[in-house]
Amino acid sequence: MRNITVTVEDQTYHDIRLWCAARDVSVSRLVKTFLQDLHRLKDCRRFPLPAAPDPGSLAALFDELNIEDLARLRQHLRKNSFPGCETVNHTKTLIKQQLGR
Repeated sequence: MRNITVTVEDQTYHDIRLWCAARDVSVSRLVKTFLQDLHRLKDCRRFPLPAAPDPGSLAALFDELNIEDLARLRQHLRKNSFPGCETVNHTKTLIKQQLGR
């Protein structure tokens, strides 16, 4: 078994201690359970989970992509850049072209 260290703000520490005390669980047990349960978040695109992106935004476009498309896009970005991406709309157009949409 491995140990990990997590640094949090004082208020966060205070709040989580109260939350755990109310449920009769230790902070260590809470973190351990969360980490063991990460497989349930495998399809989570962003973490922490933010509010839904604005419709039509670049973030919304990324949320529509499946895992394979995201992998292809990442691979393309590693090899190249999108020259001339000066606006979000232009970037979205180039991404859609790259993915054949």
